[in-house]
Amino acid sequence: MLLTPTAPMVAYRLGENAGDPLAVYLGDVDTVLANLAGVPAVSVPAGTAEDGLPCGVQFLAPALEDARLLRVMGGARGGRRRGVRSGRPSPLARADTTPIRWGRMRYCTRMTTTAWGVGLKNALIVTAGLLAVCGVLAATIALVADRTFSSSFGLAFDLFWIGSLVLFAFFWLRGRRVGGRVLLDCGPRPLRWLFLLNAATGVFLAWEGASAEVPVLPGGLRYVLLAAFWIFMAFGRLQFRENGIWAYDGLLRWSNVVTYHAADDGTLVLRTRGFWSFLRSALQVPPEQREAVEKLLLEHAPHAHST
Repeated sequence: MLLTPTAPMVAYRLGENAGDPLAVYLGDVDTVLANLAGVPAVSVPAGTAEDGLPCGVQFLAPALEDARLLRVMGGARGGRRRGVRSGRPSPLARADTTPIRWGRMRYCTRMTTTAWGVGLKNALIVTAGLLAVCGVLAATIALVADRTFSSSFGLAFDLFWIGSLVLFAFFWLRGRRVGGRVLLDCGPRPLRWLFLLNAATGVFLAWEGASAEVPVLPGGLRYVLLAAFWIFMAFGRLQFRENGIWAYDGLLRWSNVVTYHAADDGTLVLRTRGFWSFLRSALQVPPEQREAVEKLLLEHAPHAHST
């Protein structure tokens, strides 16, 4: 069994050698050896170089030793990446990389510890922001309209809720339109029953408050909209698309991914840029698809750093 570089250089950036076809052809100088000798060979990712560009290694086996080559490759996939500054294994290869069993995909149905932690932290931040915005808006309404703060807060909440739903619908529709075709579907949202439970609670509150007086939304309409929102969220899916990651309920463009890493439980945690950069995204990728996800990240988000 021989181990060689896949290419004499790391991956060059898109268009870097467009005017030098000889440099492109020289990138195959290490792989043509197997073709000339008539032996099986396979290339596997081997991490990134100092400049962050990916590189690989090639295994060559004796003639007709394909099974032996695949066994060695399987062990290398879970091995340590070379060239990574931290010296840690590939983020997504650290976890289980069981081969795909077509027709029996094991989607994630339970939330991992990392997903719970990131989700609760995001919920606390969003809730604090919601209260702060509603508080400022209520104080403004109370000052301008000469109302009490308590009555103004209900009005502020309804206005904020309606505005949030309109913005959510706008960005959801735009994301579906510009996301492009699905490259990889990682299944439905884990713990879907919790979202459906929230929806059922909204339906119950709508029935109980059907005759209640509210500042803007009539009767139980506030809770009907809340229930509809939770039902909508429950059926979100994790999909990797041509122009970004559909993270259950919205599109995260590839260009907005800053860093990514996999926790010990296999959860993919992303740090992004943009309006929601203070939040983290915790994506639960099925074990069978983690290697494919890493390849998509390297291909579509080469600027992002693996931590």
